[in-house]
Amino acid sequence: SYIVASAKCNSFHTDGSPFSVIDTVVARRIVQRLSENERLEAELDCAEGILQTLHDVFGVDELEDPTRVLFICGPGFAGRAALRCAGLLAAAERKRPRVPTTMENLFRQQKVVGAVVFDVDFVTQQAQERHEKLVQLCKSSRVQVMDFFPRTFSLCFDLVVDALEEIDIPSPMLVSKTRHLVTESLATSRVPVLSVDVPAGWDAADGPPQDPAAQVRPQVLVSLGAPKEGTRAFNGAFHFLVGKYLHHKMIEKTSSGSPSEASRRSLQLPDFPKNSSAVLLSTNPREFGWGRDEIEYTVPHLDQDGLEDLLDGD
Repeated sequence: SYIVASAKCNSFHTDGSPFSVIDTVVARRIVQRLSENERLEAELDCAEGILQTLHDVFGVDELEDPTRVLFICGPGFAGRAALRCAGLLAAAERKRPRVPTTMENLFRQQKVVGAVVFDVDFVTQQAQERHEKLVQLCKSSRVQVMDFFPRTFSLCFDLVVDALEEIDIPSPMLVSKTRHLVTESLATSRVPVLSVDVPAGWDAADGPPQDPAAQVRPQVLVSLGAPKEGTRAFNGAFHFLVGKYLHHKMIEKTSSGSPSEASRRSLQLPDFPKNSSAVLLSTNPREFGWGRDEIEYTVPHLDQDGLEDLLDGD
């Protein structure tokens, strides 16, 4: 099983115009101050944009070659948007004709939508309940929700959606040995990675870690609302902007204040195309060999031991 990474890259166009990034502190405040209804609308809007990007770049809903996607979700805004995207993808999968579930075709013949969900000690009971409700909603959509990181993920999944980093949750709350394991695994894996907002292990303001061996280099970056400061260092194949609702909120907030302050903080970003949930900011497909020949990301055969390791979380 493989992904043809260049499947639709020739249909993407950008005029190469420079775009601005949003101050990380400002972005954090905007997200944290969203009301409950605003947060829900923004999450759904971003989820639809991520799903469109998965479709446009990787063809995740192609019937003849279903793609198995693993979502790695942090406990903040980006993680919830990705988890909602997983639910949308799994819900669409339920409409496909089902084949008998056997050990042979469990991970090979059907699209698998998996999600690793990271938890924290939420500040409020309301936040905790909101998180648990979303997890249950995804389970009901047949997302295989896991509370551990499967080290053998490359045997069972063709694509990783990395939504590990969160701008709306203090970094010390997110540090753990498992998170380091995820970052190291993604940095060395040949499975394609789409990162949401900020790649795993990167700092939203300062960018990637100094150690090249520890750097996650996603093929695709999807910014939520506006690109963050640290993503200036991204040089992957495609950089998309999603989240019209959050985008408008950020434009509104950064354009307020005195004329001089508004001019300094205002965001210069392209408009969303009509009836589209995503807009292309930059493209560099040849960095990964995309756009020339079709590149196959071969996934090793899943044997009995690999399946048991995945289910055991080893």
